[in-house]
Amino acid sequence: MTRKQLILLFMCYLLPSTVGSSIMAVMSLYARTLGADAAQTGLFLAIAFALLAITTIGSSSLSGRFGRRKLFIIAPALLNAPLFFLMGTAQDVVQLGLLTTLGWGLFGISTSMLTILTGLFADDRSRGRTFGVMGVALALGQVIGGLVSGALVDRWGFPALFTFSAALWLLLAVIALGLADKQTAKAAPASPAAARQTGSYLLTQTGSYAAVQTGTFAALRSSAPLGGAFLLILAASVMAFSGNFVGEMVRPLAMDANGFSTSEITGAVAFAGLINLPLPFVMGWLSDRIGRRGVLYTCYTLAAVGVALMIPATAAWHFWIAAALIALVNSGFAIGSALVTEMAPPSALESSLARFAATRWIGAVVSFAGAGMAVQVLGVSLTLALTMVLVFAAVPVVRLALSPRRALATS
Repeated sequence: MTRKQLILLFMCYLLPSTVGSSIMAVMSLYARTLGADAAQTGLFLAIAFALLAITTIGSSSLSGRFGRRKLFIIAPALLNAPLFFLMGTAQDVVQLGLLTTLGWGLFGISTSMLTILTGLFADDRSRGRTFGVMGVALALGQVIGGLVSGALVDRWGFPALFTFSAALWLLLAVIALGLADKQTAKAAPASPAAARQTGSYLLTQTGSYAAVQTGTFAALRSSAPLGGAFLLILAASVMAFSGNFVGEMVRPLAMDANGFSTSEITGAVAFAGLINLPLPFVMGWLSDRIGRRGVLYTCYTLAAVGVALMIPATAAWHFWIAAALIALVNSGFAIGSALVTEMAPPSALESSLARFAATRWIGAVVSFAGAGMAVQVLGVSLTLALTMVLVFAAVPVVRLALSPRRALATS
């Protein structure tokens, strides 16, 4: 990947990350000003993120059919500028929910195309570092979004925040004009004879994949790229991101109940991004050296600890540390993206990356659909405890997916 392409992709990741972080840092508070309770807020966010997941997955079909990924980054960004501006003028929660759903659906197309472009241009020996750089952009977006959103809302109100977000979408459309694209050839189904001569991948003890001559396993990868191991990786990512989004919904409400200002509430997002700023690149580099498995274990385990720390939290710094640990799922996402790029055959790379990218938003749907109701029925503490168990369970799921026995069984 050229330096110019890497820088442009970094900027294109940074801007939507800033928009998403700034909006989600205060969305539950904004919805409450329009008369929504926790259950209603969770419901409309679940619907919005459900469309986001659908468009993220569907983007692989757009990419494969038309191949014009730049267009599908720029056009949704231009459409999102007026939508996000109008969110700040919503008169009730129904209007906010409709605008949020449409905006998040377009968000999914742009960000999925960015993930696909990164996978297509990433070099084999530095794939973890490349996705790690994009993870740094996500963390930096948290820092900027957390610092800016609270200050804007405290000084000029919620409309100023949504105007700022609209301007960032316009800037994304301009920057994306400089991106390079790549044509991908669709491979024909492999015959048994050809499959016997095709290199495939076998899971090593370090958790990475090495090229081997396996014959029937190569045919399996061509005909059924979405195998059991891949589906388990998807499931683990969904489970991990559930904790991230439960935190984004519950933390502002809990901090507001403790009397913290909007700037202090959004400061948790900024602090989390600042602490995690170098970690996606470091984790990516480390996974290139020692394998993906152990790094994923670490990210998911610490995220579960972060959810647990929110249960007894009372001071602002308690919530800030919890948010920083939970944000490690973004480093896990960078490592997972590199892993999926290695697992998928070239003919299924775009669809596999799109499906993995959607795990963030599926985790959001699961979280928002359940968390809003759970908070009202079970209370905040029990909701967080159940979420902690779910996030920690992602570790054995990854272990099962990447076990050498599973890889050998399919060869």
